[in-house]
Formats: sequence, C-alpha cells, structure tokens
Amino acid sequence: MKGARQSSDYDCTAAFELIERQLLALGTLRMTLLRFAHVFMLQMGRTVVSSLAHSIERRMARWILLYHDRVQADEICMTHEEFRLMLGVRRSSVTDALHRLEEEHAIRAVRAKILVHDRTKLMALAGDTYGQPEQDYARLLQMDRNR
Repeated sequence: MKGARQSSDYDCTAAFELIERQLLALGTLRMTLLRFAHVFMLQMGRTVVSSLAHSIERRMARWILLYHDRVQADEICMTHEEFRLMLGVRRSSVTDALHRLEEEHAIRAVRAKILVHDRTKLMALAGDTYGQPEQDYARLLQMDRNR
C-alpha cells in the first residue's frame, strides 16, 4: 500500500509541475488566471463584509445579482433552502426577504425560481455590496479578449 501512496503523490506532483510549466509558457493564460483569482478574492472579501454588516435583504439582492450575472437570464433556479444555506439564516428569514424584494418589484419569487424584473432596483437594494469587483471582472476579461 505504501508504494501506491508514493506513486499517487508523485503523479500529483508531476501534474502540478506540468501545469506550472504550461502556465509559464502561456503568458496570456497565466495572466487571465491571476486576474480571475484577484477578482475572486475581492468578491469573497465583499461576501465576508456583507455577511457581517448588512441586512438579509441587501445580501439576498447581491446574491441574486451575482447569479443573474452568471446565468445571463432573468430566471434563476434557486430554492429557499439554497438561499438559507448561502446566507446562513433561517428559512423563514429567506421568505421574508424575498417578500420585501417582491414588494419593491425587483423580483418575483415562484416555486424554486426567482424571476428578475428590475435589475436596476436590485442594484439599488444591494447598495455597495455589489458592483466594484464585478466591474473589475468585466474589465479584466475584456482586456484579455482584446489581446
């Protein structure tokens, strides 16, 4: 069994060394991955600050915007349970927050789906929890496309 373990460790090390050589050879890929890592860390920082300092409605508006960015459609398939896990709150708090976002006519919540009605209102509701890292992400990716 010890020989199998050593072989597995060697395989992983060899794979990482191969990836590292390829990244050094492909400067554009390396820069894109570094930019992505940078923006990802900015977004994670915003997530931590938001979790500590902002209301559930504001945090939910931010998450809906982040999903909206990624699915690029107005229909987002998410259950109350998934929101509960992401936000770290009780399920009833998710329901209350969704109702408040619906009262603002920003979204419509239906069974296991969120329909984005007004992205501008969602952005206003999210406030400073959403925006800058996402703009950096779009700008950095655009830079890579222009090369």
